[in-house]
Amino acid sequence: MITSRKFLALSAKTVLLAGVAAGALSLATVDVAQAQGHGSGGSSDSGGSGGSAGGGSGGSSSGSSSSGGSVAKSGGGAVDTRSSSAGQGSSRAQGSAGVQVVRPAAPATQEADEDSDRPEWAGGNPDLNDHAGAGTGNPSSGTTKGDVYGDIVVLLRDLATGEPIVAGTSVDPETGEEITEVYVCLDADCTDTVATEFGEIPEGTTEIEVDFGRSSVARSPASVTDHALEEALDKLEVAEDVALDVSGRIVYSVDGVWYTIDSPLENLALYTDLATGLASDATSETEAALDAVGLATLDTAASLLAGLADKTGDITLDYLVNENVISGVVEAGGYYDYSTFEYSRDYPTDYTYWVSIDGALPVTATVDINAYLADETVNGELPAPDDYAALFAAAADDALEVIELVHTQIYTQLLPGTVE
Repeated sequence: MITSRKFLALSAKTVLLAGVAAGALSLATVDVAQAQGHGSGGSSDSGGSGGSAGGGSGGSSSGSSSSGGSVAKSGGGAVDTRSSSAGQGSSRAQGSAGVQVVRPAAPATQEADEDSDRPEWAGGNPDLNDHAGAGTGNPSSGTTKGDVYGDIVVLLRDLATGEPIVAGTSVDPETGEEITEVYVCLDADCTDTVATEFGEIPEGTTEIEVDFGRSSVARSPASVTDHALEEALDKLEVAEDVALDVSGRIVYSVDGVWYTIDSPLENLALYTDLATGLASDATSETEAALDAVGLATLDTAASLLAGLADKTGDITLDYLVNENVISGVVEAGGYYDYSTFEYSRDYPTDYTYWVSIDGALPVTATVDINAYLADETVNGELPAPDDYAALFAAAADDALEVIELVHTQIYTQLLPGTVE
């Protein structure tokens, strides 16, 4: 548990009061508040060591595969990918978490309209097109990201490691390849599942896709995230002081003015570099920079992950497992080891917000953030302490909820956990 880190909390927000004379602005003030939530995390072992490496190939759920309350939100399910290439029949694409799960592709051909005036070569056959040239593409261009990262769906996962729960195995009748089958979730709580068949999602299945939102920037070229990391580290280098805001995001001061690192790309770059550094014997640049101020922990990594995500979205176990692969924290088929991670909600409890009920002039109210997060309409109860991967996802989701909380200017009803 880091006790030396500082948190900056807003005691009031900048907000324009509806119906009040022009200029009636309430200016935000900044106070130093107590620490957010403790989570030692420490240094985890090599990335992907949390269970067997093959996606869906190992590890029973140790009794924690079912999910309820906020645990389900943290990922009672799991993940997989489907082939996004139409016109190639049914095929399996390597899933981003090492699991092969696809939906049968669309038919390879469509019937031609006999009344059409179009020439034969307009059907997409370059052999019939005398005009074909550069527009036909490079026939040996290699695998595209679209082939690797198709639609990713929620699977039933081990809450401690993040690995998919194995439904059994089958043998491909054409190749003799052994295929690991997993459970695809059909509802948000993952209480209703269906097993894959020969590595594919059964026809007629209505599965749930993982929503990545703006965190899809993780698929940017390495040069983009490298530049973002350089920009973020430059800010920390010139900072007079570094702390965390009420949500756990990194803030820094220059000439007495505080700034927040809120760029999704910079949070992604810092998260990736910190997480990989904590999982390695070598010290990453971000780990070194944050260690100087006592913030090189998995707890900080969870808040950085929240800074990447959509403020109105959710961070689930499936989101976490796949984002780790997409961003390069672990290789496909690997699972990050969160077995040293500890977390309990210990946010500042005196956050003041504005509320306008039934169109009345806004007034202030105070919410206990921990009670707010624990409400079943928000995030609910935390996973068990030994559901390490799900617990890390829940910590990141808590931070995300607080980011949304402090970014909403006026609420139209009292929030859960309001104390006055």
